[in-house]
Amino acid sequence: MNTLVATVKEIYSIQQLHQVFVQCNDRTLQIVTLELDPKIQVGVKVKLGIKPTHLLLAKDHCKTLSITNQFPATLQNSNKGKILTTLKLQWQNTTLESIITTAAFEQLNIKEGAVVYGCVSESAITITEVLG
Repeated sequence: MNTLVATVKEIYSIQQLHQVFVQCNDRTLQIVTLELDPKIQVGVKVKLGIKPTHLLLAKDHCKTLSITNQFPATLQNSNKGKILTTLKLQWQNTTLESIITTAAFEQLNIKEGAVVYGCVSESAITITEVLG
């Protein structure tokens, strides 16, 4: 599980549906959730979780993609298997792991040091802990 620390910037709620905007590194990320701990308020620091299989990669920033959470990251290394490839990425001070199919990795045609865009849907980010 990838772990990031962020600060809650905005919260919108309609019945039991919540949209939470958090500041993480240089980006505002959006989270959509059905459950929201009452301790999660604007200004509170939280720990976020993203499964490596939910961190998608793009070679370029995608303006026409329905995923709003996109950020540039540098490929540090890759471990290519027959079916899956594990990639270590650096996004500012945060190291992330992405697991994609080897076919997708070969299609991207990227090498260590390449800048890629991490893409995560709003429903694939979880708030795992309230830090204060």
